[in-house]
Amino acid sequence: MRQTGRSLTSAPRPSRSAGPRHPTLSAEIRRHGSNRRHGERPMVTA
Repeated sequence: MRQTGRSLTSAPRPSRSAGPRHPTLSAEIRRHGSNRRHGERPMVTA
């Protein structure tokens, strides 16, 4: 149980970093879509 608490405390930190970026990338790829056809990297858009 204590280990889970530690992982939970550690999860929010990296989760926040990857959390907003993941949905943003998928959202931008879905909205723009053309970026994927253009061959531009999603990281550049983000």
